[in-house]
Amino acid sequence: KSFPSPFGGAGAGAGAGEDGRMRMWVDNGIFVDTTSFRSMSNHIFDEHFCLFDPSRVRAGDIVFVNTYLLCSFMRVFHPLIKVKYVLITHNSDLSAPKVSSRFDFTRKLEDPSILVWFAQNANREHKKL
Repeated sequence: KSFPSPFGGAGAGAGAGEDGRMRMWVDNGIFVDTTSFRSMSNHIFDEHFCLFDPSRVRAGDIVFVNTYLLCSFMRVFHPLIKVKYVLITHNSDLSAPKVSSRFDFTRKLEDPSILVWFAQNANREHKKL
């Protein structure tokens, strides 16, 4: 259930995630942070919500991934998503799409299944990033 924010933001809400666990969020309308990005996402793959089912992603859905888990997501789950989706990587000191010299996912920007990629600490320039 969602509640209006007295500050003009998205408000507050609570509900069960796809893993069945309850999650709650508050958006005070002033700060944009990880909680804001998680709350607008249809699917979450981070240190708190690790039960990600790629078969549940629908066309146009927003998928939130903690950048620390980007390598696992790209190697295991991304190939199993069969529709076009929006990717958000956030809540990490790591950059994206090039996480390190060994893990560079820049070529994934050419993948038609990623409609757009919003990244904290983006380290490339691309029309989809």
